[in-house]
Amino acid sequence: MIKLSSSAIFASIWVDAALSSANSNSSVQELEGRKVREISLGKDKFAPIFINTLEKEARVALMRQQQQALDEQQKAVDLEFMMKDHSIYQEPMLQLILDRKREIAARWGWHCPF
Repeated sequence: MIKLSSSAIFASIWVDAALSSANSNSSVQELEGRKVREISLGKDKFAPIFINTLEKEARVALMRQQQQALDEQQKAVDLEFMMKDHSIYQEPMLQLILDRKREIAARWGWHCPF
């Protein structure tokens, strides 16, 4: 039976989190293979370096997933603003609103008829 240090257990937790939320950019098989290799390293002198690499890759995968979630939330807010009827506003404010709608349409690649 192999005993893992606290940092190895920490890396295992990060890898488990990355495996449970893996996106299309990183393959699950690749991460699973690395987890198996991590456990088999045991007290190898390269284990700390490998564990740091695993932790870093897992953090990057989680950060990408969080960024995608934030982008989806912002897209929903922007879509709601685009669909809102702003014809009740007068000219100075209406011009600002139309400019904002153009910016949103350009950011997401949506068609803007005005």
